[in-house]
Amino acid sequence: MISAEIPVNEKERLTKLKEYNILDTPEEESFDEIVKLASIICKVPMSTITLIDEKRQWFKAKVGLKYQETSREIAFCAHVINGDDLMIVNDAAEDERFADNPLVTTDPDIRFYAGMPLITPDGNKLGTICVIDNVPRTLTEEQKFALQILAKNVITLLELRLKNNNLSDTLTTLYSQSNEIERINNINTRLLSILAHDLKNPLGVIQQVTDMYLAGQISSDDMNEIFTELKKNVKNALDMLNEVLQWGTAQVEGRATDFQEFNIYDLIEQKQESYYLLLKSKGNKLVNLCEKELNFKADLNMMRFILRNLIMNANKFTKDGTISVQSFDSDDFVEIVVSDTGVGMKPSQINRLFQWETRQSLDGTSGEKGTGLGLLICNEFIHKQRGKIWVESSLGNGSKFHFTISKHLK
Repeated sequence: MISAEIPVNEKERLTKLKEYNILDTPEEESFDEIVKLASIICKVPMSTITLIDEKRQWFKAKVGLKYQETSREIAFCAHVINGDDLMIVNDAAEDERFADNPLVTTDPDIRFYAGMPLITPDGNKLGTICVIDNVPRTLTEEQKFALQILAKNVITLLELRLKNNNLSDTLTTLYSQSNEIERINNINTRLLSILAHDLKNPLGVIQQVTDMYLAGQISSDDMNEIFTELKKNVKNALDMLNEVLQWGTAQVEGRATDFQEFNIYDLIEQKQESYYLLLKSKGNKLVNLCEKELNFKADLNMMRFILRNLIMNANKFTKDGTISVQSFDSDDFVEIVVSDTGVGMKPSQINRLFQWETRQSLDGTSGEKGTGLGLLICNEFIHKQRGKIWVESSLGNGSKFHFTISKHLK
């Protein structure tokens, strides 16, 4: 047996073959019909469309053969791709290249073989269309011409298939880009909503203090203390802005949620000063009842946003009262409860709190305005940490906002 030589352009040929993305694909009717037609025209029991890979011949379509591929070393078709014309072996048993080839001495007992190379528009030979018989024979000129035509049809099908796949990839890319643009626009909308919501409170305090000073309601002695608190308030507003921008950047870049271990009691204590002026202006007191030794993983920027909004929401609807934050630990999650002694809510109001379509914002006890976006974004952030949020409230009896964070975040 004499194995075929490797074509001089083998690297380029294999690259082109891979571009067609045809190897190991399921049967396709258009290719199957061509091999059936080849068998009928040439009056043989076996016919294949064969593609020559680096180490094998693989049959895209076949008639009369049991297997899907063989090694390249014994492939008749590997000889065909070294030429440009139809290769005919009238009797393989008498041909020194094939006489002891296992495809001749055992199943499928090849005697007659004729193969036409499949030549791409740029001259690469991917494989063959071939016809096979178990007895020696020849082909008529009409049959030879038919194989040449069928080979061109196979290449036409491969080209159409490639263009169709490329078009499909292009459409998929365009659809993906469209979705990405929509995703970024949604993030920008959320980002602007968060900025507007979170910066409103500290800026409102600055305006309130300024108005009181201009109206002569604040003495010069009080101003030093108030300016110190205002400075803290401005710093907290800048920190808040930075947190939100970091979150927005991470969302646009597609970065994963950043889970870090922290202590919930310490987090509340660290943020006490940022709430001081707002709480004082309403005569409210914040009580930190969280477990001092409770550590767990969560996204810190999201947690700061959630706690800030729930505490400020409680402050909005409470006057001369108490706001408390409690924590409860379990095997699978941590539960945080923000409670207030404020005005409370009706069931119909509770049902609309976390719906984007039906959100509403009620005026606070001092006429504070809002957009209703804060709780919606809190709900979104909690879900991203595999938790949930719910509310217990009734008119005149204050509110309790419960939320959980999974303890299995990685």
